[in-house]
Amino acid sequence: MEKMKCVELVNGPFRYSHQVISPAMAKRIKGKVLILLLGAWVFFALAFPAGPAIASPSAQDLYSKSQKEYYRLMGDKSQMAYRDRWMACIKRFLDVYEKYPQSGESYKALFTVGSLYEKLYDISRKPDDREAALRYYQKTVVDFPPERLSDDALFRAGEILAAKKDYVAATEAFAKILRDHPSGDHAALAQQRLDEIRPRVKQVLAEKLNEKMESHSTLLKKVEWVDKGKSVQVISHLSGEVKFSQNRLSQPERIYINFLNSRVDPSLHDLEFQNRFVKAIRVSQFEEDTARLVLDLNPDAASKVVTWVDDSRVVVEILEKPQSKPKGEAGHAALAGVGKEPTKPVAIKAAEPAKPKAPVAVKSVPTALGALAKLEEKSPPSKPDPKASVADKTPAKVENPSPKPAPVVEQKKPLLIVVDPGHGGKDLGALGANGLVEKDLNLKISLLLKDVLEKQYHYRVMLTRGDDTFIPLKERGPVANNNEAALFVSIHANAAMRREAHGIETYYLGRALSEQARETAARENGDLVYSVADEPTQRILADMLSTSKMNDSARLAATVQEVLLRNARKGYKTVKDLGVKEGPFWVLHDTVMPSILVEVGFVTHRGEEKKLKDADYQQRLAESVGKGIYEFLKEKGPTI
Repeated sequence: MEKMKCVELVNGPFRYSHQVISPAMAKRIKGKVLILLLGAWVFFALAFPAGPAIASPSAQDLYSKSQKEYYRLMGDKSQMAYRDRWMACIKRFLDVYEKYPQSGESYKALFTVGSLYEKLYDISRKPDDREAALRYYQKTVVDFPPERLSDDALFRAGEILAAKKDYVAATEAFAKILRDHPSGDHAALAQQRLDEIRPRVKQVLAEKLNEKMESHSTLLKKVEWVDKGKSVQVISHLSGEVKFSQNRLSQPERIYINFLNSRVDPSLHDLEFQNRFVKAIRVSQFEEDTARLVLDLNPDAASKVVTWVDDSRVVVEILEKPQSKPKGEAGHAALAGVGKEPTKPVAIKAAEPAKPKAPVAVKSVPTALGALAKLEEKSPPSKPDPKASVADKTPAKVENPSPKPAPVVEQKKPLLIVVDPGHGGKDLGALGANGLVEKDLNLKISLLLKDVLEKQYHYRVMLTRGDDTFIPLKERGPVANNNEAALFVSIHANAAMRREAHGIETYYLGRALSEQARETAARENGDLVYSVADEPTQRILADMLSTSKMNDSARLAATVQEVLLRNARKGYKTVKDLGVKEGPFWVLHDTVMPSILVEVGFVTHRGEEKKLKDADYQQRLAESVGKGIYEFLKEKGPTI
């Protein structure tokens, strides 16, 4: 072994000693030092783990390289023509997400992957690329807490869903932006897109409903009548076997037949027919799975009814009641038939209606209307005295009445009209081109209408809201029902994406037979259909049911529309008549009395908005609706 050489250097009072070592010894010392340093590094790594990768230089570096690749691809159209270039760029960003999943760079990388797939779809038109874009946008929102790109990802996802015509999911995406990012840069755009696609949501749900209804086994295709002089036959043609229930009601006299598990052909309408037995023949979709035929009878004609089944036809014959029959014989019967083999005719006689011996096989309606129908069917009509004549029922004039106290005559209350100013509170309704807010206009006209009905026509009037209060749609109809109102009139102003749309229209409950009617109903129904995931279809189902008050509502709508147009055109000749229409309006569904919804004009049309702001025009509209109500009630006749 080599000896160490010691060299002493003197420098002032200090003495330094330096050892001179051999190369072999230096090598051994260096190895030991390296081992010690490595051990220390492992110790500190285990004892003090690294913090989150959010600030990792490696994540930033990898993302930066991916960004450069992205800009290189976007800047070279010739490279964009090759799918493998796109996939290579996508892979770079996915590497960032997979290697540093909790980093800020991972969040941005995932959004960029969605954007790349969406741009690739614009070139390839491959559905898989669009689905991948949607998947990564949604993953950006789900995997990370809300950040500045979250509303961008939601908006792009909503646009893809809307392009796929998945309007329900698109609506949820846009609505989530308003809920979670109300101050974000996409909030206004999200609101605009919601306004545009909500009518389409209702249309899609209505189409699904129609598909469901069309799958029912039996279709009421045609109703015809044969006048045989001493009788009349009403023949219902169905597409196959049918079960039905039948009943006879009084005040007014009518017969109804419910065809179970059936629907009415859309082209089938009420028949214009009357003879000495029958005043009218009507058909309707009474429930989702029940078609109804109603025969309005002439009460002056003593008649009996015979019903039988002939293959897929149901025949109802109304004929003269035999004179030999005792006047007091009860003959109010319920009949249920199964339509393959002809059944023995059953006589239903008219002289003295009584409670049916068997319950009518009718599925109950889960609404106030259904309750009314059930009440009507369960309550037996009062039994008239068969010996009493018209003269017997008229009080005889007394020449010298004995001095008895005058009887107390109960004064009948004036009829109650419920007026419903649409929207209110947080629900603004439609917004005009120059700032007119529908909820305010509706309230002004409704208050004026209340004044007209009370002072000019002496009706009692109740408003669903008398100020700027939010009242849910489902709470408005019960106001009229609980107070036994005679009519329910909802006041609204219209709106449309087409700024040139203008005019007045009046709706009553029914199917939306036109695109414009569907759009109007969708807007007025508002957010109601979004409250529960499974409820949109249920609400649309309920909306489209025909009811026993539909005819009166149609007559009321026609009368109000005619008076509105006549009076509005006295001062404004350009007012357009959009007519009377059926519509699935939720606010009309829950009422048991004749109900209409009046659209007094379009706030989105600049000229019409200007008129609607004018106080004199508002007064004219209120007086017109009031006069229409008065004329309807003056001429109102009973219907089923």
